Amino acid sequence: MQTKLNETGRKQVNCFEKHSLQSKLHQEANASGITLVALVVTIIVLLILAGVSINLVARK
Repeated sequence: MQTKLNETGRKQVNCFEKHSLQSKLHQEANASGITLVALVVTIIVLLILAGVSINLVARK
């Protein structure tokens, strides 16, 4: 892959490279979104378990 510089000295990015970079950014965003969902679900499950445990201990 050759790098071309335009008249201002900046690197020119062809369409394929641009699409590839956008695809990588999109995949990283999706991965962090799944992690956030997993974190929220885990916290909700822990809160439910804590509520049930406190309820059982308080009855005795």
